[in-house]
Amino acid sequence: MFDFRVRRSCRLLQMRNSTWQYRSQACDSSAIRQRMRELTIPRPWFGYEQPHVLMRREGWRDERNRVHRL
Repeated sequence: MFDFRVRRSCRLLQMRNSTWQYRSQACDSSAIRQRMRELTIPRPWFGYEQPHVLMRREGWRDERNRVHRL
């Protein structure tokens, strides 16, 4: 219907071009989520710290904040 350029569209929406062209740098977290589910489904009283401790013992090297966020 309308054929606007990205720069003009961004200007009309009052947003920066970099916002339109943003690509996330986050890595895939499906494996860590799956392992957290496997650890917490049989033990629903676990918070986020206990699965983090168990995963550290298994060799996972993710930080506590990332485990809390996921």
